[in-house]
Amino acid sequence: MMGIKSAPRKIDNHQFRKFWDYTNTRGDLARIGVEVPEQLAALFVMEGDEIDRIASDSKPLTDLYPKRLGEITEVDPAIHEFTSAYMQAADAARSFRSSHLIQQIFPDEIVNGQFDPFFVIREMRYRARLTETNWLAELDIHLRGSRLRDPVLQCLDSNSFRVELAKKAADDLSPVPLEPVSDLVADALASRDYPKAIRLLEDKRTRGAPKPDDIYLLTYLYCLNGQVANAESTARLALATTNSAGGGQDRQNPFVKWLWGKLQAEYGFRPPP
Repeated sequence: MMGIKSAPRKIDNHQFRKFWDYTNTRGDLARIGVEVPEQLAALFVMEGDEIDRIASDSKPLTDLYPKRLGEITEVDPAIHEFTSAYMQAADAARSFRSSHLIQQIFPDEIVNGQFDPFFVIREMRYRARLTETNWLAELDIHLRGSRLRDPVLQCLDSNSFRVELAKKAADDLSPVPLEPVSDLVADALASRDYPKAIRLLEDKRTRGAPKPDDIYLLTYLYCLNGQVANAESTARLALATTNSAGGGQDRQNPFVKWLWGKLQAEYGFRPPP
C-alpha cells in the first residue's frame, strides 16, 4: 500500500528508472521480484476510490486482541473470490491506466507503454497458487516469452533466496550435492543457460536420483536446445526405467500427452512407442 502525504507530482521517466541503473539497487529489487521498471505497474491493485467503495460498510476495528491464527488454517474461498477479480490481467491493466493517481505520478512513458504482459504474468502466477496447473507449459511461456528470472524460479518452486543458499551449499563442489540441484537448475533456467541446466539434470539422473518431472524437464530442454535425438533417448530411457520398476508410463496422462504432442509438433520429436 502506498500513501502520499503532500500533493502528488509526476515522476520523471529518468528518475523513475534510475534504481535499475545501479547494480546494488537493481539486485535488491530483482530479489523481491521487480526486475524491470514496468513491473511496478503490475503491482497495482486499486486506488483510494475503490478502497472507499469496498470498505464503505465496514465497521471500525475496535478489537485490540484479535484471535490468534494457528499454524494450520483453512483458506476461506471468499478471499479468493474477492481477490481474483483484481488479478484479471486485462481489467487490471485498464484500471491502472484509468487511475487518477497513476496518471498524476507515473511517467507518461510507463502509463502509455506496453506493460500488459506483466499483468498477464502476475495473473498466471496468482492462478498457479490456487489450482493445479501445467507447470511445464507455464515454464515454456516464461522462458520464451520474456527475459524475467523470477517467474521461472517460481514455476520450479524456487526463489532468489533459495538459489543463494543452493550456491553456497554447492560451493564449487564436484559432484554437486543432490539437495541443492533443483534450485541450481532453476537458477540456470532463469538465466536461460540451457546447457548448464541439462548438465545438472543429467548428473542427477546418472546418480539415480531423478524424479519424473526431472525427466520430463530434461526431455523438453533437449528439444529446446536443438538436441532432439537426446530428447528421444531420454524419453525412451525413462519409459524403460519405469517399466522395469513395475510402474509403466500412462500414455493417457494429460500432461504426458500434452508434452509429447507439443515436442512432436514443434521439434519433430518422436515419442516412445
